[in-house]
Amino acid sequence: MKKNKSYKQFNNFQKKIILITVFSFTALSEASVNLKDASFQITHTDSNVKIRDVIDRSYSSRSLYNGLFGFGWCSSLEHRLSLVQKYQLQLSTCTRKYSFVSEVGEVLGVSYVNQHHNSDKIYKINQKYIRFVNGQRREVYNEYGVLQRIYLNSRQFIKLIYQDRRLKGLRMPEGNELNVFYGDLGKVSTIRGEGTHLQYFYKGEDLVSVKNHGGVRFRYRYDRLHNMTFIQSLSAQNQEVETRKLAYNQSKDWITEVVSSNGCRQSIRYSVRSNSSDDHYVSRSEINCQKKSSRHTFFEFWYKKGHAQNKYLHKLVKRQRGVATETVFDPVSGLPQRVLKLFKKSQRWSSHSSPEEQNQREPSLKTKAQWFPDWLKF
Repeated sequence: MKKNKSYKQFNNFQKKIILITVFSFTALSEASVNLKDASFQITHTDSNVKIRDVIDRSYSSRSLYNGLFGFGWCSSLEHRLSLVQKYQLQLSTCTRKYSFVSEVGEVLGVSYVNQHHNSDKIYKINQKYIRFVNGQRREVYNEYGVLQRIYLNSRQFIKLIYQDRRLKGLRMPEGNELNVFYGDLGKVSTIRGEGTHLQYFYKGEDLVSVKNHGGVRFRYRYDRLHNMTFIQSLSAQNQEVETRKLAYNQSKDWITEVVSSNGCRQSIRYSVRSNSSDDHYVSRSEINCQKKSSRHTFFEFWYKKGHAQNKYLHKLVKRQRGVATETVFDPVSGLPQRVLKLFKKSQRWSSHSSPEEQNQREPSLKTKAQWFPDWLKF
């Protein structure tokens, strides 16, 4: 696994960048720069059949996950559920882990709720765990935490079929079925079914191209650390739709530039404020497109030490086009606890929030000087 990536020198920046997604003017599928971990992220869908929602592939240049579709790629088919202790479940997804605890006022071990999302619940029924995600979408896990079914709505669901603990196929009630085949390294090589024939090609552990019955749909290239440096999407007629080239700071493993064939260039810079008593960091994203005005976005990050002396992101301030947004995060889950917006009126900043939010605001965050130091130019 060549991507030992300093967890690599990234520890030098100590996860000093937060989950803010900056989209360019046009998107290649869903692509973004994630300033939480200085990574590039993208999502591609390979099939247009009815079960497309469960075979979307997502890539992150920071990810160390090496799953069904190669290094850095992951899909919702790979979610797993585990019992970490009595009356507590843990859901492992591609990017993070979620803790579910037995719901207060209910029979212990029957109803579990996400500690930071009350609407995200898991029920244990007949030795199965049913997760209500959002809307009508549900996920069903067996007693060992293996994903068995994904309900897209009240009538439509996908059944996951396994053989020797490995995903073998996807089946729908009306009989539509996709069969999954693997290559020598245990990666998905082919997904085949009625009206669908997908092929995946790898160079080592890296996914380099995807074909369907109409030809190549996606091409990828990577550097020695599995960072994606080139993406190209093609139409059903095998014509180029869009190409993106990416550059990284190799010593730090940070995304620094994204250049698109549509004429847009996104540049990202990072800096550390060493004269601050708290951990205080800044990042800047600038997008320039042909014949369009440039877009500048600034981010400030304040880190604190938690109960285990681990650093966590306490507060984020984002400024863009005269609007400032402050987000305060939970020290355990890392999820937003409060969001407050300020709008610039001449030389003053005014808040735009509910009375409850205004009452909860920290006194130390009320002045412009404390929101935006003089050295950070807008």
